[in-house]
Amino acid sequence: MTEERPAANESFEHDLRAVLDGMAPREVPELLRTAVAEVPFRITQANGRRLLPQGRWLAGAVALLAMLVVAFLAVIALRPAATPGNAIPTPHSSMVSGFVEQTDGLYGYQILRPANWTPLGGGLPDGRLYLAPGFLGAQKQGIGVTVVNLQLAAASLGPNEENAEWLLFQQDPSLAGWTAGIEAMWTRDGSSFTLLRTLPHARIYSLSLAAGSPIVVLVAYAIDQGQPLILGLQASGTEADLGRLGAEGIVDDFAAMAGSITAIPENGHNVVPALPTPGPPPPAPS
Repeated sequence: MTEERPAANESFEHDLRAVLDGMAPREVPELLRTAVAEVPFRITQANGRRLLPQGRWLAGAVALLAMLVVAFLAVIALRPAATPGNAIPTPHSSMVSGFVEQTDGLYGYQILRPANWTPLGGGLPDGRLYLAPGFLGAQKQGIGVTVVNLQLAAASLGPNEENAEWLLFQQDPSLAGWTAGIEAMWTRDGSSFTLLRTLPHARIYSLSLAAGSPIVVLVAYAIDQGQPLILGLQASGTEADLGRLGAEGIVDDFAAMAGSITAIPENGHNVVPALPTPGPPPPAPS
């Protein structure tokens, strides 16, 4: 025989359903509604006897737990829905108006790239180039970013050409091993460098060229799906100052780009949004 449910529990179940039915602006999914409705409110009998006081206490505890579950579900249900745009970070630099999710099968990568920067197609092995507003020339003034899938770049080389970074990757295709080989190469060449950031699948360096060089270089080495990717930033003129690049948010935005880069199959028809096809670089300003 099943005992009648106490009026208090009937009232609670009524209130619980009212909470679920009144949630707005997003309705609780039907599976969640059913699961909550099946929370055991009924007081059962054991061996034909009514529950002992401990049993009534347990029933109250279950009811309290159900209230907490409902409150938790209400928080989830009322939270704004996630949209693809929510995953795109807000730029730190005023030089970047916003990020665009760029698919570039021509060069074998996907990335978050600055929406207001000018894209150029220089062909392999150079890779894609994005120029910041106010760019006047690599040796004069401005900021440019290059993106390359090193596997595609190496495949485009002639029989008598080689790429040192690709050879080092082949020796050790792990991020730690690859970048250790690159650091050793820089040390042998007399270049100074600083590891600025370590990301889950990328490392970002600042690289000092010859003494007195009017250029500051940031470079990110990333590995995705077993393919090496390189993102480089070159700053010249008044922008050739690592402290200024950091203060202006350029380093943070470069890190956002490096953290988003992934490898995709080579496909010249898979370029979304559309970008320029490869061609000769523009003449340097006179």
